[in-house]
Amino acid sequence: MTAGLKPILTRTDESFDQYNTDKYDVAIRVAENSVSWCILDHDKNRYIGIESFTNTIEEITNNNPMIHQPYRSVSLMIENNRSTLIPVMLFEQEGKENYFDFSHEKQFGEEIWYDILDQLEIVNVYSIPAEMLKVISQVFPGASIVHHTSVLIRTLWMNFKNRITGRKIFIHFRDQDIDILIFNGNQLEYCNAFHFKAPSDIIYYVIFVMEQMDLNPEESGVILLGNIERDSPVFDLLYKYIRNIDFAGRNDRADYSYIFNEITGHQHYPLLNLLLCV
Repeated sequence: MTAGLKPILTRTDESFDQYNTDKYDVAIRVAENSVSWCILDHDKNRYIGIESFTNTIEEITNNNPMIHQPYRSVSLMIENNRSTLIPVMLFEQEGKENYFDFSHEKQFGEEIWYDILDQLEIVNVYSIPAEMLKVISQVFPGASIVHHTSVLIRTLWMNFKNRITGRKIFIHFRDQDIDILIFNGNQLEYCNAFHFKAPSDIIYYVIFVMEQMDLNPEESGVILLGNIERDSPVFDLLYKYIRNIDFAGRNDRADYSYIFNEITGHQHYPLLNLLLCV
């Protein structure tokens, strides 16, 4: 392992050809202090690699030569809590900073971006730290960039739109944050992010949102995805209040190498859907 990096997960199928990487598509998740990526063999439509580190994107690009290979395409997902949704009919590009300022106070060195989610007729306005964007632009020129909530909304809509009857709650777990989304059939009703320090914070936010949206914890269906496991204290605490809980599965629009056999289907959900939701 390259010195200076802090790996959480690193697995690569033996079919990976480091001398012919231009046949692979790469999806990269960039958060403030962690980076993950996965590799899709385009011709076989098969995921053959995944890595995750508790390092900044600058540390990764300075210390891991694998990320500098000439890939067929690079899709990049910014993960943070600094985004807001606007109905597409109200959105004007020149006003993007005003929309952002309505929900967040713009910080020094931030740039405002947006994603148009055509299927749901909404626009996701979000910020990217300028230093992060500088590294991304230098190392991945021409990469497509989206916000992680845009990927969540798109992929949940695509993967569940024909399976949701009534209202369904999705909770996406990150390191110390959760995203809560509520769909009513194929319509998005709610989307917000919360920072937590203890499992009890998660329960508070979930129950608070359910009460605000007039949902019954004993009856409403909840689907979990991301960084949570069934045999965890967080799940045990959730199950005390919410009985109808399930886990999201892996997207069947692609195949997966055996290296994913020990990775549960709901883990790395937005990352593994980034290349499949466009």
